[in-house]
Amino acid sequence: MAPQGKQSSGGIAPLSMDDPQAFLSELSSDEQACVSENVAPDRLQALLVSPDLVTPEEGAATVQCLEDETLTRMFLTGLIGGVGPLSDGTSACIRTGFAGLDLRSTMTATASGAGEEAAMMGSMAAFFLTLSCLNEEEWQSAAPSVGMNPGDREGLECVMNELGGPEGVAAALQPADGGPPMAFFAAAENCQLALGPGGPGG
Repeated sequence: MAPQGKQSSGGIAPLSMDDPQAFLSELSSDEQACVSENVAPDRLQALLVSPDLVTPEEGAATVQCLEDETLTRMFLTGLIGGVGPLSDGTSACIRTGFAGLDLRSTMTATASGAGEEAAMMGSMAAFFLTLSCLNEEEWQSAAPSVGMNPGDREGLECVMNELGGPEGVAAALQPADGGPPMAFFAAAENCQLALGPGGPGG
C-alpha cells in the first residue's frame, strides 16, 4: 500500500506550483526520489508552470510518482488554489468523495492526452465534488474564479443531498456501465442546477 504522504488529515493546503524547489520540499522522500529520477530539474519547472510545454510522457511520469494526497492537492491547487488551505470539514468531504474517483487515471490521461472522454468525466466529477464540499466562506472566494453564479451553491448542495453525500456524487458522475451520468443529470434538473453556459462546467 502506498504511503499516505505528509498530509492525509486536517485541512488540504495548496502546493507551491510556481517554485520547483518549494514543490519538492512538500513531497515525501519517496515522491522526491521518484520525481528527481524521472524529470530533469529544468523540465520540472516547465511541468509545474506551463504543463503544455512538456511531453505527455513527462507529465504522466510525474503523476505516477505522486501519492494520492499529493495528487488531490495538485488538482485543487489548479482549480481553487487562491482560496488557500481548506477547512477540516471541507477537506474531509473532498477526501471522502475523491476516494470514489480514480483521480490518478484522470490526471494521467489528461497529461498524456489519452482517453480524453474518460479524463473529461473524471475532471468534471472532481470539479463538482470539490465545489459541493466548500463551506460558505470558501465558496465566496472560489466561485468567481471558476465561473460560478451566486445561486449555484444552493443547487450543488441540493444535488449532494439528492445523491446521498460525496460518495453518491462520485458514483453518479462515474457510473459503473461507463455511460452518461444520467443520475447526476436527473438530480441537477430536480435541483434546478444549470449545467449549460454560465452554470457549473459551462
